[in-house]
Amino acid sequence: MTLLFATTRSTAIISPPLVSSLLAYHTLRPTSALTVDTSRHIAWLRAIGVELQGYDEILNYLLQFPGMVNVLHVAVQAVRKHLADLPMKLAVYRDPEIDDRYLLLSVQAPAYTTAVAQGLAAAEAEFLPLLANEEGWLQLNAEIVELADVV
Repeated sequence: MTLLFATTRSTAIISPPLVSSLLAYHTLRPTSALTVDTSRHIAWLRAIGVELQGYDEILNYLLQFPGMVNVLHVAVQAVRKHLADLPMKLAVYRDPEIDDRYLLLSVQAPAYTTAVAQGLAAAEAEFLPLLANEEGWLQLNAEIVELADVV
C-alpha cells in the first residue's frame, strides 16, 4: 500500500501520484484573485446575454492572457453600442492548421448587411488598438443565422 499523505510536526510528505493530482486540480481550478476577477467578468458576460461556448476554455485563455479581460470588456461594450440588437457568442477558436488559438466574439445576424459591416468596423476600431500590447488575440466576426435561430 502506498502512503498518499503523511504529516509530522514540521513536514508533509506527499506521494508523486497525489502531487500530480493536486497540480492538475490547481491547474484546472486556480483560486487566485486573478481567477476570481476573471470569473466575475465571465459572469458579467453571461448576465448581459453573451453566449459562452466552452466556459473552462474561455476562463483558462483569459487566465493565460489576463490583459485580454479588459480588451474583451471594451469589445463587448463596443459591439453593444454599434450593434445593440444582435446577440453575441464567445468561444476560444483553435486553428486547425497551425498551433494557434484566440478568442472569437461572433455577432449573430440574419444577413450581412451594410449596417452590420459598419457596426463591426466601428466596434473593432474601439478595441483593436488595445491588442497592440497584449499577447492574446480577439477576433470579431459576424455569424449569419436564420431569424428563428437568433435569440
